Parts: sequence; C-alpha cells; structure tokens
Amino acid sequence: MELIGIANCTDDTWQEEAKNQAELELNKRNVTKEYQQEIVNEWNEEIKEFKRQQEKIFKENELNEYSFLDQLIIFILSPLILLGKVRYDKRFTDLKNENYKKKMIQRRNALILGTFCYLMAFYLLIEYK
Repeated sequence: MELIGIANCTDDTWQEEAKNQAELELNKRNVTKEYQQEIVNEWNEEIKEFKRQQEKIFKENELNEYSFLDQLIIFILSPLILLGKVRYDKRFTDLKNENYKKKMIQRRNALILGTFCYLMAFYLLIEYK
C-alpha cells in the first residue's frame, strides 16, 4: 500500500528516484496500474469524506457556547489560568483551531472580567486596610 502511495504521489513529497523505485517494485510484484488507480481513488474518497466531516464539525463548533457554570469557573480561576498555574477547558489557540467562535469570546470576557475583579478586590483591600 505504501508503495502505491509513493508511486502515485502527485506533489513533491517524494523524490523522483523514490517514485521510480516504487514503480519498479510494484511491477516486480505484478501490481497492475488499474489496481493502483482503484486504491488511489479509494484514498481520495476517504479524504473527501474526512473533509466533509471536518466541515460539519467546524460548523457545529462555531455555535457552541460555555454553560453559565463553565463561565463562572473561568471567571473564578481567571488569574490562575492567565498565569498558567491552572488549565481549564481549551486554550485560545485550541478554540480558534477548532472554530469555537462563541466560546472564544465568552472565555476572553470571563478572563478579563475575572482578572479585573481580582485586581479591584486587592486594590480595595490594600487601600482601605
């Protein structure tokens, strides 16, 4: 199977010498061009199906939201999350890569608001001690 992939590679993944060597080995093993094409077509269909599933998942993720409890936990843990001491749910890069647009906004707002509240509480404690 790997030899078929190497021999039928259309991009610059493999050097020409490797492609030629794979073709020679396939000829030695009596693997026909028709069979190779069938395998390549199956792989292409699998890739198309995978992309369709990924697009569907990305569409679903776009509208996903945090529950109120999750937002509250992020709010409470915000300084620790920003300092890297605690990890709760996904990081911003993970949310962005997986197309969680609403969750990104909610997480950002909870982190900013939570950190602001902590800073204000510390300021008030120090100021009115």
